[in-house]
Amino acid sequence: MGKHFGKKLNFLPQEEKCKRGYFSENKLWKIFFLQCTIFIFAASCVASKFAAGYMSEYGLFSIPCVTALFFYGIFTAAYAVAWQYNLEKFELSFLYTNRSFYMVWTQLFAVLLFGDRLYLNNVAGLVLIFTGVWVNAKDA
Repeated sequence: MGKHFGKKLNFLPQEEKCKRGYFSENKLWKIFFLQCTIFIFAASCVASKFAAGYMSEYGLFSIPCVTALFFYGIFTAAYAVAWQYNLEKFELSFLYTNRSFYMVWTQLFAVLLFGDRLYLNNVAGLVLIFTGVWVNAKDA
């Protein structure tokens, strides 16, 4: 076992965290941008689901399928650029905890766009995600 086993590692000194904006006044704006990034990630999942449906119904090179694949590519590229920005502003553990919030967005899209139903298990899972994000945000 390594000498750091069981310890919480803090790779950046406090001064570096202040330079990167971890404790700045506009942290709320950064968290809003992070949630927008996660929303874009969920939108790319929705675009891929539309593309799969159009592909099975109309074929790969149909206009609806190509359009959905185009938007999937745009959303994925936008997500990649925004994720790199977020990597500069937050610790990785905070980002991955918040990334699980995309399940909330995908459940919302499933209900609104695809007519799926929410069951008690879905709601319990979403509450668990909210709780995990909240607990991690308190520690950040």
